[in-house]
Amino acid sequence: MMPPLRGGPAPHTAPVARVVKLVDTGDLKSPAYCRRTGSIPVPGTTIKRYSVAIVISKFLKGLYHNDPVLWRLAIDKFMREDRRNPPQDGAVLFTGSSSIRFWGSLERDMAPYPVINRGFGGSMIHQVVHYMDQIVFPYNPAAIFLYAGENDIAGLLITRKHSAEEVCESFRQFCQGVFERLPDTPVHYISIKPAKSRRKFWPEMQRANRLIKDVCDSDPRLRYVDIVPAMLNDAGEVRGELFTRDGIHLNEKGYDVWRKTIRPVVERLATEEARVLKKQ
Repeated sequence: MMPPLRGGPAPHTAPVARVVKLVDTGDLKSPAYCRRTGSIPVPGTTIKRYSVAIVISKFLKGLYHNDPVLWRLAIDKFMREDRRNPPQDGAVLFTGSSSIRFWGSLERDMAPYPVINRGFGGSMIHQVVHYMDQIVFPYNPAAIFLYAGENDIAGLLITRKHSAEEVCESFRQFCQGVFERLPDTPVHYISIKPAKSRRKFWPEMQRANRLIKDVCDSDPRLRYVDIVPAMLNDAGEVRGELFTRDGIHLNEKGYDVWRKTIRPVVERLATEEARVLKKQ
């Protein structure tokens, strides 16, 4: 067989990936810079638009996948508040989604028992789990009340919706995280409420409530706080007067219903638990 002629086609090789850098044309001193660095000259406005598009794309991707990083700013704010005014050790911690965050009268409703409100955004249970090192463990709480799961099932904008089984599993993970670090701290799950404007999700939310109640019934350290009956009228329909205009969040009447249901649980903690709550 004859050897290949000189100057003939080179043997086929796989293309080598090359990183291309976009450079503002206004910053270039000579075309040689682009040849030397492998950069592509484009107008500065194009670079800015490209950068904004990347940021938006990452945000939407994180939103769909319910990335906990979406709530980082809210967590950072809590941490700044803690450094400025450290909460009382051994208080009752309320955490979860916006139904906790918007409970502005929580401290007054539970007085004289000390409470800490660490509800954030439209959070989901796995997102609360992600930030336990920042908003649970530092407080060494005497008890924990968690309200989350509603957004997991109903979703927020384009977020992926979770099944009742996924919500229950996230709750298990939350409890496991608590008991690894705070084995004597009871966890109270506030049942998913029947939001007026989320009726189509209510059957799945009810399933999640039942699954979580079964988990709570199996462990003496867990308590299931059922706020659903108090939010229904005699006909079993949702009491619309308890909600704000969006039909999701509670108004003053709604939080008063929660107070009447949850405060007795806090009072029992102060009298029945081995770890007695200290009044302020």
